[in-house]
Amino acid sequence: MFTTTAEGKKKLNEIIEEIKTCMFTTTDDVCNIFSRPMVTIRLDNEDNLWFFASEDPEKMNDMAPGKPVTLVYFHPR
Repeated sequence: MFTTTAEGKKKLNEIIEEIKTCMFTTTDDVCNIFSRPMVTIRLDNEDNLWFFASEDPEKMNDMAPGKPVTLVYFHPR
């Protein structure tokens, strides 16, 4: 358990740096679920995760600002 937000953010950044790839899951306008592997570029100072993606119109619509996404990072140990 972390005692501060800064400690939690530091640990999250360490995990992301180690794993890098996540399953990035979105839904379209009729609630179809789409998952795609994405490489995390960075976690910025405002707690935003940055990814590199093509400008595919359908994909970009699924990732529009304000639309919920789910990120799943997994590291077998």
